[in-house]
Amino acid sequence: MDADRLFLERCKQLQTFVSAEEVAEINFLDAAAALRQLFLDDHPLINTVNIKSRMKINYEVGKSWFGPDPYAHLVTFQSDEDSVDPHNPPPSRPFDTLSRDQFMARVVMTINDQQKSIHDLIGYAANVAGGVHHDTKPDPKYHAQHDAAQYLAIGGLPAGIRMLRAITKVALRGLGPLIDDVKSRLSA
Repeated sequence: MDADRLFLERCKQLQTFVSAEEVAEINFLDAAAALRQLFLDDHPLINTVNIKSRMKINYEVGKSWFGPDPYAHLVTFQSDEDSVDPHNPPPSRPFDTLSRDQFMARVVMTINDQQKSIHDLIGYAANVAGGVHHDTKPDPKYHAQHDAAQYLAIGGLPAGIRMLRAITKVALRGLGPLIDDVKSRLSA
């Protein structure tokens, strides 16, 4: 499949995921696989399709709850969850406009004083939890996430997995202009 069509199909797959009333854990893992392909692979799909138009893509991400905290070392678990998407109810949450690298680096979870970024969450879900690979003995960089996912559930899903829905919404909204550009290229 050529890159433009693959990009549109992955975005369509992700849109179906975020639009569904209820989704199973496997759908979250599949979304992580698509997000990994779009953003994190050695040759991210968005780079491949954006080479022609060179659009500047930004992502509106809810203001982080994480900041200087003298008691952070005492926190066992903390997560931004749905607030990653500033357009989740209640509306009009403050947000930061970020580049892709800033979006991927945004810290959204703390586990035993280890900060985890959006990149870390996607990587864990895709490479350890089963999105692409299932690894029962993950790389040490994923140990804290793996342990938290074994013992903590949020919304009936392992810790960190549920947040992929809000992350996907932010990603799709940011990719909107590129999606439109690729569609127009294919229809021409």
